[in-house]
Amino acid sequence: MSNLFAVGALEGLEGEITIADGQIVISQVDPQGQLTSVAGDTGDRQATMLIGAHVDAWEKTVVPKDLTDAELDTFIQQQIQRRGGDSSKPIMFRIDGEFAKADVHVIHGACPVHARIRKEPIPSSQRPFEETLHDVSAQVVGVYAEDAVGKLTHPATRTHKHLVFRREVGEPPLTAHVELLTVRAGSVLYLPVD
Repeated sequence: MSNLFAVGALEGLEGEITIADGQIVISQVDPQGQLTSVAGDTGDRQATMLIGAHVDAWEKTVVPKDLTDAELDTFIQQQIQRRGGDSSKPIMFRIDGEFAKADVHVIHGACPVHARIRKEPIPSSQRPFEETLHDVSAQVVGVYAEDAVGKLTHPATRTHKHLVFRREVGEPPLTAHVELLTVRAGSVLYLPVD
């Protein structure tokens, strides 16, 4: 399963799943509303949505300046086109580096983005974990997809991305869906080699 990269949501919208180079990272919300890592055997878990690809080789590009979420979408599109790729087709990417700010959530029966758009309350039993992280070293795994709102992406974005991070050194990795992200200059964007 090495070279597999994917992002998705668990069956029943009961958590987030990210696969980074074949390593499965699953996070869920515990009964106290806190973020928890699902360690150990993940074989019986199913995803309601999972998009990914096997990537044998990556081309890297250093991020030249701090990028907001909208600027990141444009930067990824430009890098795809610079390489002669077709930005109208979904393409996996990853970013290794430093993130000044990351607004993240982990679903727990309902999507907070959809609830906000529809102005619908989320029952307390389905409240997601939500947090704003600052100055975090992490990896982002995502898919760039134009015109995929409601299928692969949320409104106002061309990417579906997950953050893989650790709270403390030695702790199991966590993953969360990224709503907004600020990427620091010097981070590295990886796109698949055609």
